[in-house]
Amino acid sequence: MKNSILIVFSILIATITLAYSLYTVSWSDFPLSAEKIQKITGIPVSDELIKVYTCSSTAEFTEISGSPYWVLASYKEKRIYLQPASLIPNITRTISHELSHSYFKQFKFPYWIEEGLVCIITGEWRGKSLDKLDKIEQVEISDLDFYTYNNYSYTCWIEVSKIINENGFDFLLKKYGVK
Repeated sequence: MKNSILIVFSILIATITLAYSLYTVSWSDFPLSAEKIQKITGIPVSDELIKVYTCSSTAEFTEISGSPYWVLASYKEKRIYLQPASLIPNITRTISHELSHSYFKQFKFPYWIEEGLVCIITGEWRGKSLDKLDKIEQVEISDLDFYTYNNYSYTCWIEVSKIINENGFDFLLKKYGVK
């Protein structure tokens, strides 16, 4: 009897704590971002469906994504995890950002290159100015908090934009991509 009550209680808790909504997206939902990627890389995007989990709470987000509480979204293993929609200022840009990570993962770039490329695609830092971080290639992202991660992302965008503008995507691929 005790075991039955414990099992029912566990199922109830799991049901209450994991109340995310699930849907799928693809590049056909974000044609402008898909066009930007193809323009930069010369390689078309696939129309693979990606699962999106919109969590009902920050606790649920951290539990199922494995990401810190201050991250708005993350992409892992062909899944996008989102904080509750009420916490995300621009959900379309956020999903496009994570979908762009899904594309650039194939090149196995260092994370700072991937983040810079993703920010070029979404344009999220255009018209903004933050403090730049030194030696971006050496920054350990697991040591960052929300505020310094924004500076990190901004710096990635600045540095990768320079590389792309001066040398093009092929240079990035040869220097930093899959060998």
